[in-house]
Amino acid sequence: MYSIVIPHYNCIVGLESLILSIPARSEIEIIIVDDNSNCSVENIIDEFSNHNIFIYTNDSGVKGAGACRNIGLNAASGKYVLFADSDDYFVDNAFDSIDCCKGDEDIVFFKATSFCVKSGGLSDRHTKYCDIVDQYILKKDKSILYDFVVPWGKLYNRRFLVDNSIYFDEVIASNDVMFSMRSCWKSREIKVVPETIYCVTRDKGTLTTTFSKEVLSSRYFVELSKIDFIFKNKIKAKKSSAAALVYNYFNVMSFKVILDASKLLIYGKICFFPIKYIVSPLELLKTVRYKKMLKK
Repeated sequence: MYSIVIPHYNCIVGLESLILSIPARSEIEIIIVDDNSNCSVENIIDEFSNHNIFIYTNDSGVKGAGACRNIGLNAASGKYVLFADSDDYFVDNAFDSIDCCKGDEDIVFFKATSFCVKSGGLSDRHTKYCDIVDQYILKKDKSILYDFVVPWGKLYNRRFLVDNSIYFDEVIASNDVMFSMRSCWKSREIKVVPETIYCVTRDKGTLTTTFSKEVLSSRYFVELSKIDFIFKNKIKAKKSSAAALVYNYFNVMSFKVILDASKLLIYGKICFFPIKYIVSPLELLKTVRYKKMLKK
C-alpha cells in the first residue's frame, strides 16, 4: 500500500534511525536508492529483516537526491508514495495518522516537526510549513499548493504522479521545488490535516546549510524556472522579487542576476518587492483603485 522512497548518501546511522521509525508491516515497502556512497548499505536488509527493504544504486555517478528519488519512484509499487531523507525520521504513531487520512486525493498534506543535531533541541525548519497548513485549515489559503515546496510531510497517490509524468529535477540543489509546483498544479483534489507525521533534522554540511557557489547557482536557476512556471500558467501565487534575487544570488551570479531581474521586471514576471498578486496587473490596478474609492 505504501512505498517510502529514500535517497541515501553516506548517512548509515541516520538511515538506520529512519528505518526504525517505520513500522515493519507487510504493506509498507522501503525503497533505498544509494547515490554511490563510500559505505555499503546492503547490510541494512539483514539488519532489518522484518521490513520490506529494496536497495537500488544510482549507477551514473553521484547525481543528487532528485535522481535517486526518480529511480525510487519508478521502482515503487504501492498505491501511495512518501518521500523521506536518510537523516530524518517519522514521529511516533505517524502511520496511524496516515492510515486514517489516506483516500482518493492526489496529495495529502501533513505537519512536521524539526530537530537541531548541533543544539539537541527543536529547530525551526518545520515552522513555515506548519503555518502554511494552519492557514489552509483556517482560511482555505491556497498558497499551500505553491509554498509547501518540500517533498516530506506529504502523501502522494502514486498513480497520479505516474499518469502525469511528474518527476524531480536532477540538479544538485532544489530538486524538489519544481516537482512540488508541477504536482500541485496538476492535482485535482487535495487534503490538508493537522497531524504531525515527520521530523526533519538540521545539521552542518547538509544542503540546507551549505552556500557554495555550485549550490546557490543551482537554486538560482530553479528559481528562474519557478518564476516562468507561475507566469506561464497564471498561477495565483506570490511573485518573486527583484530585490530578493539580487540579495540572494548576486555573490555567485554577479551582474547576470541584475540583468535577469531587469528583464523579468519588464515582462511583469516578478515585482520589485514581494507582494501577493491576483492574476494580472490590470486586476491589481482595479484593486488599488477600489481601495482609493473606499477612502473618499
